[in-house]
Amino acid sequence: MAKTILISAADQAYWPLLSGLLHSIDKRRRATGMAVGILDLGLADEPLDRLRRYGAHVIRADWDYDVSGFSVKPQPMFKAMTARPFLPRYFGGYDVHAWIDADCWVQDWQAVKLLCAAAEHWGFSIVPEMDRSYTPLLHDGRTFADWARSCFVKCFGEEEGSELARYPLLNCGVFAARHDAPLWGLWAKRTGEVLARLREPFFFAEQTALNACIRQHEAPVALLPARCNWMCSRAFPLVSTDGKSLLEPYPPHETIGIVHLAAETKRGVWPLVDARGRPQPRALTFPMLP
Repeated sequence: MAKTILISAADQAYWPLLSGLLHSIDKRRRATGMAVGILDLGLADEPLDRLRRYGAHVIRADWDYDVSGFSVKPQPMFKAMTARPFLPRYFGGYDVHAWIDADCWVQDWQAVKLLCAAAEHWGFSIVPEMDRSYTPLLHDGRTFADWARSCFVKCFGEEEGSELARYPLLNCGVFAARHDAPLWGLWAKRTGEVLARLREPFFFAEQTALNACIRQHEAPVALLPARCNWMCSRAFPLVSTDGKSLLEPYPPHETIGIVHLAAETKRGVWPLVDARGRPQPRALTFPMLP
């Protein structure tokens, strides 16, 4: 059985979300013996103490690229992006490294098992940001396709960026990889090239670089269903009739495995409905650790 670590990252502002993620996996990670690693991006003493009591391996993230020449000084939170291609270096001694953003939580452990098993077999597993229920529009009125294309063009120029934008975007908020997957090195190199070109802390730089590596090098990658990284900003989940579970909006209404609170869905109460069309307004977050 592969020795696996599940990793996330947070600063103090993201601590409530990270705490919810850790609470959502606590029973299953203890039952399976899965290790948990946290990149500290600026957590206060109290959360750090809580993480130690939780049993997490906490490591202070560093700048893994030279950012001294950036036109805008990056905030410490940007280390979550620059550190991601180097996770096997931060957390050595594991066969599989699984990453889940702090603004996610796990509803169905089977999604984590699938993510890790697929990575063990294929080398890398990730979820395309596409589903039959996802809206094509963003909250600012742009289409998702136009936004994705703008990211690729910004990072790689018009010709190469337009070519890469033809593929479905792979969201690196949730992924897993074997420690020896070739994509780690390719991703680290390409991210460095993108950052050197941009000279600014572009939030999607490392995600765009990863997509380019996967598409251009035809690296072995397992593409998993949307329920393994459900983007709530693209489609609100359906609520089960008993009010306990979040489901895919369309039949057969499968249980969502990993809930990703992207964009504005991190806070507030949302007008969800159940399978009978009855209102079930609720927040999408998971309760913090007790």
